[in-house]
Amino acid sequence: MSINGNLLQEANVNQMLLAFFATFLTLIGIVLVIAITLYILKGIGLMKMAKRGGIKNSWLAFVPVLSIYILGKVAFEDKIMLILLWGLKIFIYSSVVLAFFIRGDLIISILSMILSISQLASTTLSYYAIYKIYDKFSDRAVTMLVLDVLSCGLLEPIFLFAIRNNELRNETAQVA
Repeated sequence: MSINGNLLQEANVNQMLLAFFATFLTLIGIVLVIAITLYILKGIGLMKMAKRGGIKNSWLAFVPVLSIYILGKVAFEDKIMLILLWGLKIFIYSSVVLAFFIRGDLIISILSMILSISQLASTTLSYYAIYKIYDKFSDRAVTMLVLDVLSCGLLEPIFLFAIRNNELRNETAQVA
């Protein structure tokens, strides 16, 4: 009787583990499908806007790090803002890689503090760039930015895709 009880208990544990892993893999699959869909929507939106702006190599909107360059080119006419956005992002990526290889506690602490400050500056500048794009292609830029920030950036690909075919707004009409 005891052997049968142990076998039943072991079978139940195996079924529970199998159900857990099936649920886990299903959730991972759903998240991957959503992430890939959002990535494609953002790439299409940025690429279309870059083509309208006459930016060469607009297909770079689909390349992970280089898409930041396209986003900056669409958002800013000023080269300094583009360089600042690009520089901050590259600094953050390289600092993370550098922190992975350095083993000193003090150096890691200082690097972590610098990385946190630059991440805050980069996030702020990224949202400003997104606002500039929303403002160029939509008359609801503030609403879109607020919703984008509240969603932690999840709505950005959807908004960029939605406004990709809008006419470029005349900046003199914005002042009047």
